[in-house]
Amino acid sequence: MDSRIVDNNELYKNEIEPLLMKVRSICNENKIPYFTAFGTMVSEDGEYKKGVGLICQSLPPESMAIEVKDNKFPDFINIVNGATTTYIRTRSLDEVLSRDDIEDNEDLPEITKIKDDV
Repeated sequence: MDSRIVDNNELYKNEIEPLLMKVRSICNENKIPYFTAFGTMVSEDGEYKKGVGLICQSLPPESMAIEVKDNKFPDFINIVNGATTTYIRTRSLDEVLSRDDIEDNEDLPEITKIKDDV
């Protein structure tokens, strides 16, 4: 593994952060939720360190009193905090399409599911 440290924190601070402040202001004024993640520094062990090399900002819907049924923002934040997402195979597309018991007008069963491992 390459042990060089890639550090773009200064670039983030000087060029990206001012733009993000403008984006945050526009989003807040217009009630547009957002989530950003920037990998600004890879450490010697090849990882992004949260708060130093992984800089995230969010303006989630609930912070603006917006109610949504399918709020993805907690999922984004959970992943940044170490949760993982795993795709689970339930049936192959060929298995689904070859089923004789599905009528032409019947909805196809769900092929894949997403599971969050916490």
